Amino acid sequence: LRAEDPSLTAEAADLGHTLRANLTTLGLVASVVPACGPQAPEPPVCVAGQLTRISGDRLGLALVIGRPHGERQTASFSGSAEVLSLAGWATYVVLQRTGHQTLVSECHLDSLPQGNVISACGEYRRGVIGFRGDDWTTAVYHFRRAIELNPSLADALWRLYTAEVWRRDAGATSVMALLQDHRSDLAEIHRALFDAQQARQGEERNRRFEELVRRYPLDAFPLLLYGSELFHRGALAGIPLDSSAAVLRRAVAADSGLAEAFDQLLWTLIRTGRRAETESVFARYPAHPTGLSMDLLA
Repeated sequence: LRAEDPSLTAEAADLGHTLRANLTTLGLVASVVPACGPQAPEPPVCVAGQLTRISGDRLGLALVIGRPHGERQTASFSGSAEVLSLAGWATYVVLQRTGHQTLVSECHLDSLPQGNVISACGEYRRGVIGFRGDDWTTAVYHFRRAIELNPSLADALWRLYTAEVWRRDAGATSVMALLQDHRSDLAEIHRALFDAQQARQGEERNRRFEELVRRYPLDAFPLLLYGSELFHRGALAGIPLDSSAAVLRRAVAADSGLAEAFDQLLWTLIRTGRRAETESVFARYPAHPTGLSMDLLA
């Protein structure tokens, strides 16, 4: 980040440092590069900016976000001279412009996030990555850290509850009680999934999950939860394992990095004696997923 006015050089340096610290906290920064022109290394995303003085203590910040050899987007902000506020806005814009709208929504980030709100969001994101990679211990640790940093982060409570139920952890009951108090704060899809999880086992629960996978046909998580429900309890309602396999196939097709969906599908295929398909699915078992990284201009 650079300053148009030499008197803002120190502020621009502080702003760049704070923005990079925010993105690092969120697990989104790989390195700092000296330029973002045609000769620059090829980072997934490049962020540059210029700080200007508008009048008095009002500053303006113009950002350019994109790839060195691809399309770029611009955004501008004017307002407080506080570095934390400007860095918070820049963090929000970078997330929105780089495909992290879901993270913004689930972390309930406003346009000027700061402090523990960002730290909690970073822990939440690490928990999601841990869960996707089938590392439940890591996922539970980061979801708990997210809640410690931001007790109102309802989506971390829901994901912690889901992980602890699957681990058959006794703590799931106490988390559920907290989650019921924060149900209205959940993202819409998570609120509907929690309601399905809490519905009466059998026809009512299956109906709710069926409605969800119709409403969100490309989202792997409802498919995973419904497929798991059919695998573990479908037989009690007279539903064959083939139905679970059909749903879980859609889950792994929707998200090839969701390891738990592969686990559930593999168990279903083993139980139904589909050896050739089992070997095919196992060959596609995902490595631990990684997140998008970014480079900032020095």
